[in-house]
Amino acid sequence: MSKRKRDYRGFPIPKELKDFYKSEENLKQCEPFEKLRQKFISLHDQYKDSFDDLFKGIEEKACRREYAKGGIGFHRGFYSPSQMDLVVWGVNRGRLLKRGKNGKESYEYLFDNDNELICVYDYGYHDDRFLPNIELFVRDNDVVQSFDYEFNYIPGQKVLEHITEVIKENGKIMEYRWAPFIDFTNDCYECNEVKVEKYDYNDDRIQSIHYYDYSVYRSPSMPSLDHDKYTLFWDENGKIQALKTEYLTLFPENLKWKTKLEGVDFGQKMTYFRK
Repeated sequence: MSKRKRDYRGFPIPKELKDFYKSEENLKQCEPFEKLRQKFISLHDQYKDSFDDLFKGIEEKACRREYAKGGIGFHRGFYSPSQMDLVVWGVNRGRLLKRGKNGKESYEYLFDNDNELICVYDYGYHDDRFLPNIELFVRDNDVVQSFDYEFNYIPGQKVLEHITEVIKENGKIMEYRWAPFIDFTNDCYECNEVKVEKYDYNDDRIQSIHYYDYSVYRSPSMPSLDHDKYTLFWDENGKIQALKTEYLTLFPENLKWKTKLEGVDFGQKMTYFRK
């Protein structure tokens, strides 16, 4: 094996790239996302053992249930706060089941008397060998946090696997934040990335999506931040007519020839027309 240090995906890291990750320019752009990562870590410490408290009385509060099939791998399926299914091919929310529960549903949604989503059972592929993930919510005015507990890693234990935060304004989702927690070392759950979507609207339609992927997988001293912008063009019938994608990740000009190591062609702009 080469002595040259490698990043978390197995690619060698050029010295120039390591220097950029450690630079004041990069650390400055990453600073608000690092603060957000630390916030999620604090939330994980606060809620990792709170499943029983959050789940208490949920079934009694449920006034309505809905079921959906599909959308597996897309956070919360049909009722995902993410809007990336608008701009990423192959991503979909699935569909609601009109006839209710049939044993093949991927998700079960519980709503309270105020029509607020209070619990999600994530059945995945509905394999009876596994228990469903359970997602629970904490609301504070226009801020909605969710805590997704997993039951299959360690028998008898409830593992807080994902945390999300949604920021609303006048009923519209303005920002969606998502952080995973992965067990790298014997019950020590680490948060090494945060994904953020920010939305701009034209009336009630999304005009653009800014997507940020912040990562410290290499090292906290070498953070990286990917930034893509998606601009949507709608026709008079409410269909997406065209999509423009811009890769806005900050990257030194003298290193762009090496971006194949990162798998991104920085600065490239593309427009996709949909029929």
